[in-house]
Amino acid sequence: MLYPEIKLPTLNAAAQVEQFKKISPAFDWLTGEFIFDKAGRMVEADPSTTLENWCLKVSQTERFSRLCYSDKIGVELRGLPQVKSIERARAQVIRTISEALLVHRQVQCVKNFSFRAEADYALATFDIKFKNREERRVTVPFFN
Repeated sequence: MLYPEIKLPTLNAAAQVEQFKKISPAFDWLTGEFIFDKAGRMVEADPSTTLENWCLKVSQTERFSRLCYSDKIGVELRGLPQVKSIERARAQVIRTISEALLVHRQVQCVKNFSFRAEADYALATFDIKFKNREERRVTVPFFN
């Protein structure tokens, strides 16, 4: 035998994933900057805020626009300006945002959509119900 045989230990991958604490930095969506404390360290976001930030980011990411994301991540709003009817546009936004957010195993439902349109942007506001967490109301801006 040229190389020695080594018996590899059996790993319980599911248990190791649960033990790993996912840390997410706090992010200010109004300024577009990460939040730092007085010592210059990034502030850690709480788990509910981390989920909310994920939902905001996914709602603003066009599906198939980034190779690093799977085809399940993102929304399909690229063709929205060509939609003639306001009601059809609203229905498309509701469908694509709901589909994109329900990919996450912690999101139970997306509901209570409302919309506001300005000259150069639109706002979609909706409630997200998470498993074992409080419901959050979020507003997502879409720019022309």
